[in-house]
This record gives sequence, structure tokens and C-alpha cells, in this order.
Amino acid sequence: MNPQLKRRLKGYVRYAYLRRPRDYRQALERQRLQLRYVGWLGHRNIGDEVLFEAFRDTLFDDCLLVPYEDFSLLSAVASARRTTAVVLGGGTLINERLHLDPLDEAHREGRPFFVFGTGVSDPGYWAQYPKARWLDIESWKRRLATARYIGVRGPRSCEWLHAQGITQAEVIGDPALSIALPEPVPRSADAPLLGINLGAHDPVMGAPGSDFAAVLALIRHVVARGWRVRFLAMHPIDQRLGRRLKQEIADPAFELPAFDPDCRALLRAIASCDCVVGQRLHVTVLACAVAVPNLSLSYQPKCLDFLESIGREDLALKTDQLTPPLLIERLEWLQGADLSPQLRSRCDALRTLQRQRARQMVEALRT
Repeated sequence: MNPQLKRRLKGYVRYAYLRRPRDYRQALERQRLQLRYVGWLGHRNIGDEVLFEAFRDTLFDDCLLVPYEDFSLLSAVASARRTTAVVLGGGTLINERLHLDPLDEAHREGRPFFVFGTGVSDPGYWAQYPKARWLDIESWKRRLATARYIGVRGPRSCEWLHAQGITQAEVIGDPALSIALPEPVPRSADAPLLGINLGAHDPVMGAPGSDFAAVLALIRHVVARGWRVRFLAMHPIDQRLGRRLKQEIADPAFELPAFDPDCRALLRAIASCDCVVGQRLHVTVLACAVAVPNLSLSYQPKCLDFLESIGREDLALKTDQLTPPLLIERLEWLQGADLSPQLRSRCDALRTLQRQRARQMVEALRT
């Protein structure tokens, strides 16, 4: 098959479930600003799709947001020639060659692009892994120098860019914080509910399996004390780990729901928990978004980047230092800490900043 045709067919299939009737109506109206969204999308990874929903439905809800490689009738109606700007969305995308090509193309065609809540892939961290060959730091530096605006996820990303001479970058937090939040979920008075997440696409710092062993010990500890535990999967990879935990813990207090790729369903599930222990970055982000006390099994620097953006790096447990006693001890500390008001306040501040910057960006594009 012709490589270009194959690429278009993949794009058509990948984004099919994200297209809604209202998107076609908005494309036909031809009145809205049209943004092409660059991000890791269309793979049923809830963390990435929560970001897209926050962009589409909250931050840029008065624009038509179309995934960059959505080769479909929607994309044809919303012709690429009508693209107002390209936006580099949430996710840890900066420095990775894959996500640079669309920005280069926008620059060649004279279209503005901007960066909104993106994280930086840390070259020092990735130097120990084969993925380092995917990084293209010098090309990214040249291209970011032409960006209309650069807002990044956290202080680590911002400091790295400043050190490279990209001094216009600022911290605006993770855009998933701005997803429309659910109504408050009543919590059971019978027993505390602990949400658990394990899973990662990338390498996990520390000895293989040490994170699983620590979480298994924690679940046994809290179940023995009358807690309920619910597994929170953001991808089928996570669900497989959930099944392994279920095999080890044959107790009805441990709940393993079927994997549901619906972002709203997961957000409601997180909001129903009394506290959360999560490995995926966006389990941590969403728990903070709904002010649920949580601990991050920080398996790479991007987890710390987010927590530092809300001033709560003390919620991180680095996986290369993780032990069962430490995890149990930190959960007991979490129970006694009244964190919800502070999480809500700090996330509200970032949400306000994100909406302000989004409005400013749209106004600038309109003029």
C-alpha cells in the first residue's frame, strides 16, 4: 500500500470515535476559528484523551478543534486550508521528533502555532533508554523560537526551556485540570474507598516489579483494616495489572471494574474515592482536579513536573525508592492530612490561568 494512503487510512480509523455530529455542524458553519491539535491521541489512552476533551470542551470551546492527522470527511469539510493555527497540546511532547513535524509544516505554510500545557521530555532521564534516539533537541529549540505562545505543564519543563534560551515559556499547569468537573459524588459512610492505579507505557524507574509488590502489600494492608479498594485503569495495560492484583487478592473488597475508555466515567470513579494512589500521571492530575487526596508513584520526571506546578511535590513517591512499608506509612500520613482545600485552591488558580491564556490566544488569532 502507498505509504501516504496508509497514513491517511490510519488517521481515518484512529480518530473515528472522537468525531461528534456537532463537530460536523461547526465545520459547516465556517464561522469558528479552526485549530489543529497535535498530541498523542486516538489510542484509547484516557490520560491523553482527557487532555483533548479539556481543550475541545472547555479551554477552546468556541473554536473547532480537529486532530492534526484526522483524514476524514470532518477534516475535508474543515479543510486544512482554513486552519487558523496549530496547537501543541498536553502530554510530554517537546523534544520528541514525532511531534515536531506538524509544527515545521505549520511554519513552512505561514500558519501560527502555539504550545499549551505541554511537558518536556527530559533528555537526562531518557539518556539511559533507547528512546533517546527519538529526541531532536536542536530542531525543537529552533522551532520553539518561532512559537506564538509557549505555556508548559510545570517548573521542570519551564526551567529546561529557559536554560535553552526559550525564555518566553511560562508554567500554566496540565490542561487536564480544566476538564469539566463532575457534580460532587457522595462517598460511602460504610468503609473508606481507596483508588489504585498501576500502569505505564514507558520504563518505570526502580527494580522491575517493585512497584507491583508495594501496591499489593498496600492493598492487603488496607483490606485487612476494612477498606474497599477500586482499581482505576486508564489503558488496557493497566487492566492487565489489575487482573494480576485480583488474582493475588481474592477478596470482594477489591473491585476490578471492566475497562471503560470513557473519560467522564473514570473522572467520576476517581471523585468517588476517599484517596487515590496512582502511577499514571493523569490519575494524579485528575485526582488533584477533583481535590481527592492522593499519592503519585512517580515513575519518571514528568510526574514531579506536575506536582511541583501545584506545590505538592511531597505527594510523590519515586518508584526507584519505593518499598511496601514506605507506601503504607505515606498512605497513613495522607489520611490524617486535610489536603482537599489546598488541592482545590491550587488547581483553581491554574485553571483560571489556563482559561485566561486560552482567551488571550483566541483573541490574538482573531485579530
